[in-house]
Parts: sequence; C-alpha cells; structure tokens
Amino acid sequence: MDTLKAATDNRLLIFASVEKVERSAFTVVVAHNGREIVDELIFPYELGVGYIMRKVKELAEIYGKYTPELAELQTDDRELIRLAATTAGIHVRPKRRSDLKQFTFRSMQTYKDVVKELYDIEPMKKHSKLRKWLITALQKALNKLEGER
Repeated sequence: MDTLKAATDNRLLIFASVEKVERSAFTVVVAHNGREIVDELIFPYELGVGYIMRKVKELAEIYGKYTPELAELQTDDRELIRLAATTAGIHVRPKRRSDLKQFTFRSMQTYKDVVKELYDIEPMKKHSKLRKWLITALQKALNKLEGER
C-alpha cells in the first residue's frame, strides 16, 4: 500500500481531506503509524488551514518518538499543501482524493452521527421525482409567460 510506505521509515503519516456531512464541510485528519490509526480529528473546514497545520504539528509531537521532522502530511487540499510546504519540519505529499478516502471518508462515516449531533446538522430534504418534475414544468411555464410580455 503506497499510501503507508513512509510509515515504514519511522515517519508518522497524517492524512487530511475535506469530507461533507449534508451541506457542511469538515476537515478530517487521521494519524497513522504504519500499523494502525493512532488518532482522528474532525472539525469545521472554515477554521482554516492555519488551524489544520497547528493540529498536524500537535499530532506529530504527541506521538512520542515522532517529531515534526518525521511527520508526513498527505493531502489533496491545495491551500494546505502551500502552507505545509512553507512550514518547517513538515513534509507534505500531494495526493488524490481517492488515495486519502480509505482513511478520511471511513473516519467521517464512523463519526458522522456524532458530528451531526455536535454541530446540529439537519438532514437535507430529498425531493421526490414528481415534485422535481412539477417544479421544472412550472418554471418552464413561468418562463414562457414572462417571454410573452
């Protein structure tokens, strides 16, 4: 598994990506030591990349033998890649979302109900096909009427 290769070099891997719950965006950060997930963080995306980088450094320092110099951040977020590239001690590796999904998406699915409750997220209303068809038909009729004026 290429995504975990660096952890065999005694490097803490930190995966970060944005996952959505209904219409709300959350940053999911997963720390992996090569054998198992050692920590998972989920917080609102709007806290920004500076907040994410502070959490990445904290994770690297928390896990004993890992120092920030031995942590590798893998992410698909362009802003985070730019900031990490200018942050001393954090190695960054750009990844495709599909490479990160096995960690970040799974983590979000595990804690989705807790996140919904904690941030008071209401489920999106799903419209029936009949309702969508009626709305489209009414919009077309309204457009025709407005065009005849």
